[in-house]
Amino acid sequence: MLGFLQKNKYIPIYCVLGFAFFALVTFWYSPTAMKAQTPEIRERQQLAESAKEMPDRFQKIFDELDLECPEGTTFDLDASQVDNLRCDVKNSDEDIYPISKAEAYITHEDEFEKKVSASYPDWYRGNQGGTEVTNDSFHFYYTLMGPGSKAPGHDTDNIFCTTFYLRPEKTYIAHNHPSREFYYIIDGEGIWYGGDKVEPIKQGSFMVHPPYVSHGFKNTSKTTNLRAFVCWWLTPEDREGKFEHGGLPTNPCLAEREFTARGYPVSPVCKN
Repeated sequence: MLGFLQKNKYIPIYCVLGFAFFALVTFWYSPTAMKAQTPEIRERQQLAESAKEMPDRFQKIFDELDLECPEGTTFDLDASQVDNLRCDVKNSDEDIYPISKAEAYITHEDEFEKKVSASYPDWYRGNQGGTEVTNDSFHFYYTLMGPGSKAPGHDTDNIFCTTFYLRPEKTYIAHNHPSREFYYIIDGEGIWYGGDKVEPIKQGSFMVHPPYVSHGFKNTSKTTNLRAFVCWWLTPEDREGKFEHGGLPTNPCLAEREFTARGYPVSPVCKN
């Protein structure tokens, strides 16, 4: 052994230098040393580590959504997932979400086009065809968001939402459609016909219509519109383009005239 060391006289030096380097690194990243470093040094180190640690899959999301971890934070790789991004807060055990630099906006339904459903009879629409609303239209709505919606609306892929108004003492004829739907009553009162159920409704009432379930309404007020927030939405098993198929009357023969139309389905669909 002594002869080996004599022949390789630099080995002890390398061992000493290696040990010294290991001790220096261990001390540098120890809590005591980290506290001794200046804030500027610590921030540069954290930014460097953040830049190296953010994988491409996260960076792509940050770029697409125009996100950033705000000042005083760094990207938290350990806590982040592709649908749950986190930023680590300095001097705190808490995380925050990154901040988007995208522009929020606000508008009012008065800025939207007022429409009536085109698939219902002329007497119900109060026009000779199309979606134009007149004083004789039984209902009207504003499309707030949906596929292909243009400003002031919001373009979305998997949800379609409107504000809906049924005029006083009018009946929304029984109908159904392929899309699932909910109604939340904002104002007014009336009667809801959903499948085989009949229930009074008022402000705060919430109704869900599965695909193809028949439903309709009666506004029982003589002076106030029955007003609701309405949404259709898609689930992963739904096919694209489902929103293109609007409601159809469940009793088209009865729906031909106002005095025979009903808010609930009648059997048979059309009498001979």
